[in-house]
Amino acid sequence: MGSPVPDTFSDIEAGGTLVIQRARPGDLLQSLPLLQRAREHSGVVGLLCSPEIASWVRELSLSERIMTLPGVHPEEGLSGAYPKWRSLVGELRGGHWKRAVHLNNDAGGVAILRASGVMKRYGFTRVTGRESFGGSLPGWPDYLVSSARGLRQKSRLHLSDIWREFLPQEETVSREPSRQSPGSLSAPVVLVLSGRSVYRSPTEETVVRILESVMKQTGRPVILVGRPDEWETGERIRRLSGDGVRNMAGKTSIGELDALVGESSLVISPDTATLHLASWRGVPTIGLFFGGASPHETGARFGRRISIVSRMDCYPCGGEGSGCQSIECREKFNGDLIGKIAFSILEGLPLPASSADLLVLEGREGDGGFNAQEISGDPLWRDGSEERESAFSGALFRRFFLRILPGKRVLDPLSRSTASFGELSDEKTILSLSRIRRGIGLYRAMMSSSVERRVSVVNEFPGIWPVAHHLLLSGDGPEDSGESLSCSGRLYGALSLLLEEIDEILDSAMSGKASGQGSFFRGEGYVHAG
Repeated sequence: MGSPVPDTFSDIEAGGTLVIQRARPGDLLQSLPLLQRAREHSGVVGLLCSPEIASWVRELSLSERIMTLPGVHPEEGLSGAYPKWRSLVGELRGGHWKRAVHLNNDAGGVAILRASGVMKRYGFTRVTGRESFGGSLPGWPDYLVSSARGLRQKSRLHLSDIWREFLPQEETVSREPSRQSPGSLSAPVVLVLSGRSVYRSPTEETVVRILESVMKQTGRPVILVGRPDEWETGERIRRLSGDGVRNMAGKTSIGELDALVGESSLVISPDTATLHLASWRGVPTIGLFFGGASPHETGARFGRRISIVSRMDCYPCGGEGSGCQSIECREKFNGDLIGKIAFSILEGLPLPASSADLLVLEGREGDGGFNAQEISGDPLWRDGSEERESAFSGALFRRFFLRILPGKRVLDPLSRSTASFGELSDEKTILSLSRIRRGIGLYRAMMSSSVERRVSVVNEFPGIWPVAHHLLLSGDGPEDSGESLSCSGRLYGALSLLLEEIDEILDSAMSGKASGQGSFFRGEGYVHAG
């Protein structure tokens, strides 16, 4: 396939924003809040992306200007590709862009960003290496890297929110993006057959169970969608499930898929581009999360958004390439529970509670415009598992990062952030939070020490890794500049607040145990202007 010729930008007025997004279609759709903010900044937004993403951009009308990356084809070699790349750089330099935002941590995108000649650069302006600590990228790009390499089960910031914050917010613009209205409540349910790999795809038997339960409990017809190579799978499922099922796997263009999703009453899907498309269009969604996919990071971001999450001890795993042979989590989805959730959404009823195998999470807007997840019903924490500890420490670490990362926001009260976790009374979680408190206290006291000494604290208290790894990666050591000293003061203050909130939770848990009553938290909002 030949490379499309880059668009001409001679009519662009100075002041536009160039966004470089080189990832997958699902990532493109999760970067829409960033594109919306860029459009509010300057009116004109250009997108530099792969030919695959460009087809999505064109059919969904997501950007005013589209530029595609020329590939290096074997028959051409580097000598044949060079004129195309030189032409692309010429188009970039002639675009009169006021600012550019690079969303991916890769050397090729960084080279393009530097060659563009744009003076105001945001996002990944250089590559963050895996081995070195300090002297890295400050702020949101650093967090994106550190969260991916930290304890992922404790990551609580959504990719859409992170990318949106790559471009600083201007005071004069609104925050809420404009989206289409939800689909008809009497319309069919769309069921997506699979994700991008076997690690993101439920088994065929699981799909049949979900489909049959949704049809039985909602009375709605179901439309199957998926890749062209899934047509036969869709036909087998259709034949097994009988009337009321329509197989459209591989039979829709991007625009037709968009129309189909927009006219549906509900979309049920693993972590896919279709899930994010439905969410952006305001259609209610049920996301299926297992393997390496986390709803906190890449779940549906907008509209009525429910996530069904595996409760296996190994979740979340390393995902693609993790080496898991059985991928047992793909088979653990209870069709009856998902059917009840679908019925509750369509009828406007309270959600059913989480089960022993699956957590039911509902997304909401929290902490001044960031995605938050709340557990439906009593989570019934299992003895000996780390679920409760991950829930509490994940919420605490999220609040810490929202205090130190650039931007202005008001945090929810602590009680709101932890309200759906239930009563804290088990000794294992109390002990784990106590160790995190001890580790954070030691790390705070050693902020002026060498990297080696701070790493030794992490080795002794591995539960503080998400916080410590980010601070080590971004370089939190002592410097002579006033800016560095100011930053260190802000970090010290945020660590102190983190300790206070852990103390509040532990004190409340102990007082609740002493009195025989449940724990409670005071909690107040905090304002941070980065």
